[in-house]
Amino acid sequence: MLTWGAALEIGHCEFDRDHRQLIAMVNLLADALQLGDGPQALVLAGDLEAKADVHRLNEEAEMQAQGVDMIPVIEAHRRVADMASAVRLAIQAGDLALSSRLTVALEESLSRAVAADKRAFTSSLPRANYG
Repeated sequence: MLTWGAALEIGHCEFDRDHRQLIAMVNLLADALQLGDGPQALVLAGDLEAKADVHRLNEEAEMQAQGVDMIPVIEAHRRVADMASAVRLAIQAGDLALSSRLTVALEESLSRAVAADKRAFTSSLPRANYG
């Protein structure tokens, strides 16, 4: 289970809040799968996909506005989106065991995406939106 902490903060208030929420959503999804609650897991997986997509669009717009090299971040975000979609599809197929394994991979992808965000933001963006 992924845990939010200072090591994951990128220093941008809005995106740190999003990252905390995404991590909480992945953890709730993992809990629902562990309990075998397919319907709840399906709702959570859909919500997670939607939140990840909105976050990706907002973050990439900020990076583009600041002239940041977005390629590593875009690739990391795509992996998160792909994993979230794979989890949702596995749940829809009724394969909760596969969904659980994919959720572990989703956690790893999210952790890598946050790390890519941190590298991009801390090395390139002005500190105006940081707090």
